[in-house]
Amino acid sequence: MIKFDNINFTDGRQLLEDLSVQGIILDINTQSPLIDGEGYLWLDVSEEQRQQVQNVLNAHVPQAAPEPTIADKLAAAGLTVEELKEALGLS
Repeated sequence: MIKFDNINFTDGRQLLEDLSVQGIILDINTQSPLIDGEGYLWLDVSEEQRQQVQNVLNAHVPQAAPEPTIADKLAAAGLTVEELKEALGLS
């Protein structure tokens, strides 16, 4: 069993499917993912498979949403850049 601390997944079956695509086949009944009381993920894989598993886990890290632009923020408030300029007396 190998311990991993990057556990950004919510579906153990999906993790097993993603691992199988990489050629790491685990039996859901006998080798299912285990998260211990400290939040570590334990998988019944070999040391040689560690990096492959880590790559799959890294793929589950949520990507941060891009920062909205000024135009996006104004649009959310129902304004355009031109309307803001007019309201501020800049046009």
